[in-house]
Amino acid sequence: MLRCFFCYITDNDITFVSGCRVIFLNGTISETNEWYHRYTSVW
Repeated sequence: MLRCFFCYITDNDITFVSGCRVIFLNGTISETNEWYHRYTSVW
């Protein structure tokens, strides 16, 4: 997934990359929070 994501990055698509970066980071943060809640629930 990351490999394909970085394949689409070009110097001429700064705005496109910025938008995808925000979405990607938001998705990563959501997954991290979910994992954290599961861990604390089990603990």
